Amino acid sequence: MNKIRIGILCCLLWAGAGCKKQDAWLNAKSTKSDVLLSTLKDYQALMDNDNVMNAGYPALGIVGADNYYIDYSFWQSLFNAQERNGYIWAADIFGTEPSYDWANAYSAVAYANIALAGLQDITPAAGEENSYNNIKGSALFYRAFGFFNVAQLFARTYDAATAAADPGIPLRLSSEVAAAASRSTVAAVYAQILADLRAAAALLPQHPQYQTRPSQAAAYALLARTFLNMAQYDSAGAYAEKALAQYSALLDFNALDTTSADPLPPFPGNNEVIFYAVSNSFYILFRNYLKVDTTLYSLYAPGDLRRTVFYDAGSPEGIYCKSDYTGTTESTKFCGLATNELLLIKAECAARLGNTAAALQALNTLLAKRYRTGSFVPVIGTDAEEILGLVLTERRKELPFTGDLRWQDLRRLNKDPQFAVTLRRVLNGQEYTLPPNDNRYVYPLPPDEIKLSGLAQNPR
Repeated sequence: MNKIRIGILCCLLWAGAGCKKQDAWLNAKSTKSDVLLSTLKDYQALMDNDNVMNAGYPALGIVGADNYYIDYSFWQSLFNAQERNGYIWAADIFGTEPSYDWANAYSAVAYANIALAGLQDITPAAGEENSYNNIKGSALFYRAFGFFNVAQLFARTYDAATAAADPGIPLRLSSEVAAAASRSTVAAVYAQILADLRAAAALLPQHPQYQTRPSQAAAYALLARTFLNMAQYDSAGAYAEKALAQYSALLDFNALDTTSADPLPPFPGNNEVIFYAVSNSFYILFRNYLKVDTTLYSLYAPGDLRRTVFYDAGSPEGIYCKSDYTGTTESTKFCGLATNELLLIKAECAARLGNTAAALQALNTLLAKRYRTGSFVPVIGTDAEEILGLVLTERRKELPFTGDLRWQDLRRLNKDPQFAVTLRRVLNGQEYTLPPNDNRYVYPLPPDEIKLSGLAQNPR
């Protein structure tokens, strides 16, 4: 199959999936649809379709996390059932709606599989090997990222003791439209993610031409994130170090205009970003309505510049978000990979493994760029448990709305009674709770997917 008609194939795969408005820059490149793919240039263009490969990343994890709250009147006005239901951790999330998170992630997986299938019939000519490898590595990276993101919402948290039996998500590895879907185990899902990312790292360039393209550092960074969620801290820390060895730039928040409504550089000006991606554009995430949890805000010390870079506390109605690493005022959130997360992964893993010196070095490297000049006092100590607690607090402060990282952290940390929390919401006098390890930390599979494929539903 050396020629693939991409427009028809993807329409068959994803008709009715729904789409959300994305940032204006995503429309900068022309979209090629209903064309035959046969050359390396064609497949590179497929991987460069930013609307699919860099946008529409999952947002339900952000909706369900505890870093914000909304008013009852605004909650009532939400027109998407999945936003209303996700906010209160309802048993039924989607009603009759499709899941944008599921559909968009598997759209990227479909594009990746199309590229991988097409490349099998192409022998690169002399001088084309790097292009060929970049396309193949990108496709493997995108497929792994799609599987990873879906697994954080629709499968149980990885547990080595039960992963071989826990139901995971469909591993769609074929570009064939009629390929049957079935749920693989959690163990199989993570094994596929790791295999794809390791293969991608061997093929991708160290430095991408654009932040919207994967790189070797991006593959290492996603490996670090994956192993962290698997509680394999030696591997997570090692891959975080490998990624940082490739790229380690940090923003100095002292150089930002903290009085601005948008202090962070707009894309592509943020040099901390290794790979750029943004979330679905859920209305609930608009910064004019989303109010920051006061418990979170109270964690920032007076000299911590993140208080004024991330937040606007000037309204009597509440604390509001400023722009995040998307650098925009839209309702999308940054879902990519950046060096700040890598330093926190390195610090956490080192603390868990008892290497307090390495943990503090990584943590202080980050915090020195976050505090007002002259106010930062390096963190010291020798107690690994105490340092771990500090690192996890800083992780929440540094990455409050970076994709669904807080949701991922709640899921994995709930397994440790020391860090487990019960989430609470109050709307119109009614309280909603989400206890640790509750079944509702795994979202139900979308009803249209159940109807189409007959997959077994998650218990709620």
